[in-house]
Amino acid sequence: MSRLLNILMVGLAYSAMACGGGTSTPADDASIPEASSELFGLIIISHQENRENPRVRDELTAMAWFVDHPSVTRDAVLEFLNVPYLGQGVPMAVDRCQVNLASIERDDILSAASGAVYFMDAGVVEVEARGVELLMDGRYLPDFHDNMSGLVYDGVARGVRLTGRDRRVIVDGHGGGEVGPFQFELNAPHPMRFVSIDEKRLRGPAISLEREAQEPLRLRWKSSRSQRDSVTVEYERRGFDRLATITCLVEDDGAFEISGELLSQLPEFGLDQTDRISATRYALEAFDAPGIDEGQVVALSRDAIVIK
Repeated sequence: MSRLLNILMVGLAYSAMACGGGTSTPADDASIPEASSELFGLIIISHQENRENPRVRDELTAMAWFVDHPSVTRDAVLEFLNVPYLGQGVPMAVDRCQVNLASIERDDILSAASGAVYFMDAGVVEVEARGVELLMDGRYLPDFHDNMSGLVYDGVARGVRLTGRDRRVIVDGHGGGEVGPFQFELNAPHPMRFVSIDEKRLRGPAISLEREAQEPLRLRWKSSRSQRDSVTVEYERRGFDRLATITCLVEDDGAFEISGELLSQLPEFGLDQTDRISATRYALEAFDAPGIDEGQVVALSRDAIVIK
């Protein structure tokens, strides 16, 4: 198993992956430099219903990095980028949780790095789903950080409904000066949708709750009815410069409770505090491309609610 896949599986708590039958078809290009162990690609595709605007129900977001980090650890790069769902930690059993406290200030993570981190040029990168084509935006970041520069990719498409059996996502990289052409496809996970929180039905992007100190938080969502799907539930409390989370790996049976004891471990962050609960299904697929040693795509389906 590749090192990047190991990192991803630790971040997803060593759960069973809901992978689609993806294929990789890299083109042969002699102009692309030979890959080394320090070159990796990461693509994240996230599907989420837009609760804040009912007229635009579904949103597909894509992000991509093709990274050269000759003297910085890969873990440090992922931590600095704050890539969703790749957090490090002790592997959890199903229906178990862990509490994490962190600073939102990330500038010191790579401050002691002895070498630069460079994001490589992969040319045009496109994502297609349900007949909608998303052309990812390539942005140069010469001043992103003292030790970081290069080209990063992101993009958003609205009105993409990845429901039913047709959840196929195709990623097509045309190739650039540093990363060659690649193409692969995978099946996105079933859409994630909360039904109720503490038995209160959800009508929008936020919910008001009145809870006793030791009372559990009761969550209900639409189960995918698939034994291959795995779900992470996260309670996030964010302050001005601090972040506290409860992350749980759960069965996709449509119900879970976060204990009052765990919730009481979250610190209070004052007037600027924001609480949010989210649930995420995910699928992983490896891909190959000339110019990188290994690549991984993570497909997510997520629902999130602000708690007042």
